[in-house]
Amino acid sequence: MEHRTEKSPVLPWITVLVISLGLLTACGGVNATPLPVYWNAPAFTLTDQDGQRVSTSDFAGRVWLVNFIYTACPDECPLELMPKMRKVQELVKADARLAGKVQLVSISVDPDTDTPSVLKAYGKAFDADPTLWRFLVGTEQETADLLENGFKVGLTQGHSDEASSEEHSEINHPLRFVLVDAAGRIRGIPPSSDMTAEQFVEDMRRLVGRRIESGDGERSESGERRAEIGDRRAETGERRRPESGERRAESGERRAESGERRSGIGDRRCG
Repeated sequence: MEHRTEKSPVLPWITVLVISLGLLTACGGVNATPLPVYWNAPAFTLTDQDGQRVSTSDFAGRVWLVNFIYTACPDECPLELMPKMRKVQELVKADARLAGKVQLVSISVDPDTDTPSVLKAYGKAFDADPTLWRFLVGTEQETADLLENGFKVGLTQGHSDEASSEEHSEINHPLRFVLVDAAGRIRGIPPSSDMTAEQFVEDMRRLVGRRIESGDGERSESGERRAEIGDRRAETGERRRPESGERRAESGERRAESGERRSGIGDRRCG
């Protein structure tokens, strides 16, 4: 006797569904959870690697990614923060959708050492494109206020003596990136170790996409309202024209009737 195993008709559909969901996710068809909104990015005016004054307003309308570095850093900056930002720059430049919509910013936490010329040389060592990646520096007080009260990532500066050398400056700076949307709101403050360059760029794409979608939505809504007003005007005009024509015709009939009556009275008088 042969034993036949009946296949469930549900299994193929489950397989198709799983594959479809995977494709939709890969193509952005399934909406991801919106990035949180923390607080507004701080207003500042600092100096860039070319000696130009740069303000928060210069980044208005763009999504920007910020990290905090200093050129004398022996480990985290050259090994983690700078290579990751360089990779982000590479990915951004390869995506035409992000052209002109993204800004990368590295803020120095060591203003005594990191002059604009020093920052410029440091940026070149990591292939920084000055049109996309800006290096900024302020005074010591501006830097402390910016990190502690503005971006709220904290900053600790201290000095220690090494046994075999003169005084050594040690700066415990934040190893976080800060993601800011086009409206100037902070949308992410993750530790660098929690995010890859690819993940940062994907979040930037989402924020850029939302900005474009929002703009199109506003224009579309405005267009629909104008069209609706036009339809109402046309409808009002159509109602007024026939109604006005009917009234004129009715008025003409009354005049004709009045003329006939007058003619009859005239005939009676002549008789």
